Amino acid sequence: MQQSQSDYLREHAAQRNIQAQFTARVQAEPQPLETPPALPVRIAIVYPAKQISDYWRRNITAFEARMQALNIPYTLQTYFSAPSGEAQLQAQHIALALREGTDYLILSVDSPLAINLVGRILRSQSATVIVQNLTTPFRAWESAQPFLYSGFDHEEGAQLLANYFQQTFPSGATYAVLMADQHGTISTQRGNTFIKALEPSRTLHLVATYYTDFSRTKAAQATQEILEQFPEVNFIYACSTDIALGALDTLRKAGKTQSILVNGWGGGDTELEALRAGELAVTVMRMSDDAAVAMAEAIALDLAGHKDRVPTIYSGEFTIIERGATPKDIEPLLQRAFRYSSPPAMTPAQNTTTHEGDTSQ
Repeated sequence: MQQSQSDYLREHAAQRNIQAQFTARVQAEPQPLETPPALPVRIAIVYPAKQISDYWRRNITAFEARMQALNIPYTLQTYFSAPSGEAQLQAQHIALALREGTDYLILSVDSPLAINLVGRILRSQSATVIVQNLTTPFRAWESAQPFLYSGFDHEEGAQLLANYFQQTFPSGATYAVLMADQHGTISTQRGNTFIKALEPSRTLHLVATYYTDFSRTKAAQATQEILEQFPEVNFIYACSTDIALGALDTLRKAGKTQSILVNGWGGGDTELEALRAGELAVTVMRMSDDAAVAMAEAIALDLAGHKDRVPTIYSGEFTIIERGATPKDIEPLLQRAFRYSSPPAMTPAQNTTTHEGDTSQ
């Protein structure tokens, strides 16, 4: 069971001030370490980066750029898997990272297998754990929480999109939801939160829910079923970038990208292109690089002996971008969201090895 960020802060009131000061540090210019460690810090990243969404790879680019700006020597091993159906591979990647030795283990947690495995790592203290793309602490880890949860609150983003659709359809509408996988955090926090947010309106009616396993193909197939069974649907709520693009694939063929609205989730390159093309109706855009900067700043504070200045949760900001937004509207957001992960190019990585879905290396 997970706690909402607001519930966690109510139970740990001292965290509010720590969180505020840390957020200011993330948004400020980097302050390089005066005394960097003599040996490179060993870092392993285990991400579901094998997807269309550019969030995970941008996260790594921004993280490395901030680490270098902070004058922290490091080595980095990255392990990539798909966001659904590869929980066992993710577990193998985690085990391999620990076996090869790491000081900081950075990973996403969206399966029961990963939750159990990370719980054991936290209890054994075999590595300092940073959880990426999650801001709702697990109660099961209360006695030994990760060093940092860094990301963007899925529930907050879902609520912003719910507000958008309520305002867009004040007289009522019917809609369908394309979830991610059946038991993961994304479906629960992005999907279920959205549905619950719309229930009080009594004029926005859910007609169908599909689980797509983050698959663009499955999302396209589900959208085809929606068109056949519920041709009156007004909008389709998508729980991720890949899912949104799959829905658009089908709607484009049917000539319905204008009459049936679809949202994006995250505001990365492909979503912004779909917005500019007039196909995607809206997205909730993350100030993406901040989550990576937070990880680097947390490591810097730890190395400087100020672990107490690192909050349990860092949660970045969102903004809603609608179809029709002009380049003048979007450009300042791009500059802020991708301040490290877009050109000009950064200094080459100090020592980075990537494992693309393979534990044999």
